[in-house]
Amino acid sequence: ISCPSAKLCVATPDEYGLIVSTSPSAGPKSWHLERPASANANLWASASCATASFCVAGDAVGRVAVSTHPARARSWHLTRIARGAGSRRAPEISSISCPSKRFCLAGDVSGSIHWSTNLTDGSRAWHAAKISGGRLIAASCRSRTFCVVINARHDAYASSDPTAKRAAWHEVTLPTGRFPIASAALENLRGAQDRERRFSRDRKSVV
Repeated sequence: ISCPSAKLCVATPDEYGLIVSTSPSAGPKSWHLERPASANANLWASASCATASFCVAGDAVGRVAVSTHPARARSWHLTRIARGAGSRRAPEISSISCPSKRFCLAGDVSGSIHWSTNLTDGSRAWHAAKISGGRLIAASCRSRTFCVVINARHDAYASSDPTAKRAAWHEVTLPTGRFPIASAALENLRGAQDRERRFSRDRKSVV
């Protein structure tokens, strides 16, 4: 569920659509079902709203839906960002985080992240990198320069440059059933940032 303000919440239930409310505290009747695709579409598994007027949702066949009017069913526009190989269908978009209208990061069940800085420009605006061998069950981006994702095997991946390639993501194995992101993963990220600063200083001194 994603609630960017008191005037909008978007949830991804076990239904062929999204549950949306523009008055979340007004009771059950204020929530209604939106269908970003046809009734025979696969399940919508994840959603993230940067503001009350900008949301992105991911489905079970490698697509995202983007809307600037989330409470209007016809305002959701579909884009395929992941594809299957051979006879395999496209992987589910199992997690998504959009800290702003200009940046979204999504994770799929095959362990790849997908990101875009121009979300209204269709599938060509999305880029991918394989960072894990397992299903990415959660993603959280504070900004375009800080993201953490977690897979189903209790591994965390943090990056201060999430739009770069696999090498920009730093893995931390988590204790089973616990997700201490504030400790191990952030310490790993700080170490990477320190190395980057030293490298930058060294380059300047050489020049």
